Amino acid sequence: MLLGALLAAVIRPGLAAPKPTPAQLCAVAKFAAIRKKIAGEFSCYATATNNGSAVDGACIGKVVEKFNAAFAKAEAKGGCFFLFPGFGDAQAVEGDVDTCVATVAADEPGTPVMGRFWHLGAGEDRFVCRTVHIPFDLYITGFRNVSPPGTYEMIVTLSNQANEVGDYDCTLGTILGRQGIYASGINTGDLVFPPGFGVHVRAGEYVTVTLHVANTAQTDMSGDSTVLPMIGAPADVVEEAEMAFAGTLNISVPSDGVPHIAQGGCNAPQDEQILALWPHLQATGTHATLTVTHAGTPRTVLDVPFTVTDQPIYLMTPPVAVQTGDQIQATCTYVNTTGSTENFGDSTRDEQCFIGMYRSPVIPGGNVLDCVN
Repeated sequence: MLLGALLAAVIRPGLAAPKPTPAQLCAVAKFAAIRKKIAGEFSCYATATNNGSAVDGACIGKVVEKFNAAFAKAEAKGGCFFLFPGFGDAQAVEGDVDTCVATVAADEPGTPVMGRFWHLGAGEDRFVCRTVHIPFDLYITGFRNVSPPGTYEMIVTLSNQANEVGDYDCTLGTILGRQGIYASGINTGDLVFPPGFGVHVRAGEYVTVTLHVANTAQTDMSGDSTVLPMIGAPADVVEEAEMAFAGTLNISVPSDGVPHIAQGGCNAPQDEQILALWPHLQATGTHATLTVTHAGTPRTVLDVPFTVTDQPIYLMTPPVAVQTGDQIQATCTYVNTTGSTENFGDSTRDEQCFIGMYRSPVIPGGNVLDCVN
């Protein structure tokens, strides 16, 4: 009786519950899209875990496509507005969802996530990092980059200890003293190691992703830059590999419209094999060459044109044999018409001369910059 009286007092005869406003209907539709995106991405991770493989980028792509279509459909009906800061922006929401999924997935053995979410203001150019503690052995047979526009450069390194864990702002100097295992730039495709070769991440090590992101647009942008490791079994990684740069920091390119070069490298400290090469110059770079000199005789193992918007990895088939004491030299060519001299630096407006070498075996005590002078 008391409940009936209360309801009668609140819901008076003839007064119906108000109809949802167009803005409320829009919000409900967007919340539904978010829920489906989270469920869809976790389904992709679950499939990968069940198969013992890396997360399928095509699976994630289909989820993202449906999410964007649902947001667009909600907005097409009208009445949408920013109920909460950023809520009406599909790109910002997508990044938040990806961060949520990646954070949870990183805690699940077998599905490590190497990457992070970022947000940039108009014209912003900076480095951000993520360091993750790996509690189990990983045997990596390749890498797939699934990064969005705005991802300028990504370097993945290993270390036995870490000053910071999680997401934090950083610089290119974060890679100093660490073992390299992967690097990529704009339009860098998959890297699949030759059979028997791969990266062994040991239980207790730390993986750090050093990410250079740049926004050339006049509006804010966000993204989730990720490299997916292809996970194998211990028997798949008989020979361990790592990635180290050959090159130089001694760069000065005058703005005169004619070719100039920068060169750098090292002498091989042990016998090794070069499995793949990844040239990385910046906007004025035009050509990259790597030579190996044995007993005074140079051998050119890479000689390719370069453009900053297309930075593939070149597999060496068969792997290039390097003997102890051989000279490894990277040569970078530039043509500068910017109006000012280009020097080495970590901004997109500076220049670099690096050729990432995927080499085997791992050099004891080596680090990602041990062939850069």
